[in-house]
Parts: sequence; C-alpha cells; structure tokens
Amino acid sequence: MNIRISSGWIRVLFSVIIAVIPFVGFAQSSAQLKKKRERLLREIAQTKKQLEKIRSSRKESLEELVALKHQIKSREELISTVMQEIALLDSQIVEQNELLEALSRDLERLKEEYAKLLQNAYRQYLFRSDLLFLLNARSFNQVMLLLRYMDYMALYREEQAEAIRLTQQVIEAETQNLYRQRQEKDSLLKVLESQKRQYEQEMQEKEQLIERLKRKERQLREELRRKQIAEKKLRKAIEEAIKREMARKRAAATGGAFATMKGKLPWPTKGIIVGKYGTHRHPVLKNVTVKNNGIDIQTNVGEEVKAVFDGEVVNVLFSPMFKKAVLIKHGKEYYTVYSNLDVVYVKSGDKVKQGTVIGKVASDGSVGKLHFEIWRGTQTQNPEQWLRK
Repeated sequence: MNIRISSGWIRVLFSVIIAVIPFVGFAQSSAQLKKKRERLLREIAQTKKQLEKIRSSRKESLEELVALKHQIKSREELISTVMQEIALLDSQIVEQNELLEALSRDLERLKEEYAKLLQNAYRQYLFRSDLLFLLNARSFNQVMLLLRYMDYMALYREEQAEAIRLTQQVIEAETQNLYRQRQEKDSLLKVLESQKRQYEQEMQEKEQLIERLKRKERQLREELRRKQIAEKKLRKAIEEAIKREMARKRAAATGGAFATMKGKLPWPTKGIIVGKYGTHRHPVLKNVTVKNNGIDIQTNVGEEVKAVFDGEVVNVLFSPMFKKAVLIKHGKEYYTVYSNLDVVYVKSGDKVKQGTVIGKVASDGSVGKLHFEIWRGTQTQNPEQWLRK
C-alpha cells in the first residue's frame, strides 16, 4: 500500500528545517566571537599583571605607557567583539520570535484540522458503522477501495496527532533557546558596561602618564639616543655574521622548509607584543620616529626562550643594552635573532630543533622583554606576519 505524507507533517518538517538551518551559520559566528572574546580577556589579564609589576617600581616609564596602550587597544577590540556578539544575539532573538509565532500558528491550524477529523469520525460512528459501510459495497473492488480509504483515514488521524506532538516539542525547545539567548545577552551587556568603564579609566591614565613623561623629555631623548646607538651596533654585528655565513656557504640561496612557515611559526616565548615592526612615532617625544627591526615581546623575567624552527646557531652576540643575543640560521637564506637574554644555553655551531630552549629573558626594568627578529639574507622581515595568531 502506498502511504502519502500528510500536509501537517510536511509543514512541521519544513518548520523544523527552517528552525535549524539559520543556527548553523550563527553558531559558527558566535563560537568564533566567543573564542576571540576569551582570548582578549586572557591577554588583558596578562597585560594587567605586567602593568602592576611596572607600577610597583613607583617610577613612570615608557614601558608603562607601551603596556597601557596595548591594554587599551585590546580592550577596544574586546568591546567591539562583545558588541558584535550582542548584535548577533539580537538578530537571532528576532528570528526566534518569528519562528515561535509561525510554529504557534501551525499548531493552531493542526489542532483545528485534527478536531474536524475527530468530528467526521464521530459522525461516521453514529450514523454508519464500518461494517455497514462495507456491506453496502457493490463489488469486491469497491470493498478493497473502502478498506484502503478507512486505513488511510486512520493513518492520517495518527499523523495529525503526531504532527501536533512534534510541533509542541519544537515550540518548547525553541522557547528554551530563546530564554538562554536572552540570558546570554544580559550577561554580555554587563560585560560591555564593565569594559567601557575600565576603558575610560585607562584612557585617563594614559593621558596623565603622557603628561608626566613629557616633563622628562631630556631624559627620554638621552635614553633614545643610547638605545639607537646600541641598535645600530647590534644590527651591524648581525649583518656581518650573516654575510660571513653566506660567503662560507656559496650554494644558491634557499629558505628551504622555513619559507613555507609564514603565519605558522610558534612564538619564541610567552607574552604580548608591545613593540611593532617598522618605523613609528615616538609615544611621547614630538617629531621623533623610532625604527624597530623586529618585535618586542613583553613577558616575565626569566621566561624561557625557544627556537621557532630547526636550525644551526651561527653566533652568540653581546650588547650592554640588549644583553645576550642568539643568531640562528634556518636553511641557507633565513635567520632568526633572539636578544635581551640573561642566560644562553647554546653556542656557535649547535644544532637546534623547533622548541629547543636557547635561553631566558633578561629584565627590562621591572618586567622581561624579548626582542625577536627574522631576516631573509640581509633584509629584515616582519616577525608578526610569521608567527601563529
């Protein structure tokens, strides 16, 4: 016997599909935003600890300003992320309400249809029993058709009853989803208000710190001058070491496997980037720019520093300002530099693997800071583009 699917079932199944499909993309976007929010909260907590260490010295410094600016930037990104989460939830709540209204209308329609079926069945019971119905048949074929009709009507009533039950279950489930979404939105609104208050406070702290540092302009200029001299010496030493190595290895330059690792390299140490690659305006001094050949990662004093890729130690350098620095060769073209190390565990000629501990971060005031560079031949690269996000 061929069984047809009732219109009630079709409507319920369609409603369920419509209810589920939008949540797939939403769930992915929501999960990504939540993951980003959690990462930013961890980053903010880490920066807060660094700021507390710096401020414990009771002395204003550029390190404090750099850390505070990083904190403000992370908080701005966090506020934006939370606002996106709230907007997504708002959109989903509207869709959820519309879905519940549509399901409720379907439920009422199903109930009305089911009531009519029951009324018809009752009338048939009162006025004409199934046996009389069959006895009035004029032929065997007519009997078979009548039997099929009765089976179909019985099955149709069962389907309508099941469609009503399923619709009620869907409504209950979606009502719970709506309740959870509203709770999540209320929670995110509290997070947003809290982050906005902290952001305003940090902006005031930044302006006040800049004003205090401006009073130390002569001292800052002298510190910058000494740092630039030390940077030039370190850069010259690195370039000379690379040139000697390239001259020693006359084979055609190739980066080997290292060249395929852009955006995939592990971080050389735990921490946050407080110094970007390239040329930037000085955070306090007017009309002054500073150039960074790599990135500066603020971390704990004594934090382990690891090789980001397999290679060979070319040289261990020393600078009074940048402490010890390790230069590692990766293939015949790429090099990495790890400076401001207090302790070094490797020497020239040592082979290292990705993750090999090569030293520990030295103090930079009241916190630790690793200066990290990537070179291709004698040209510097932006390390941030090479490290994993």
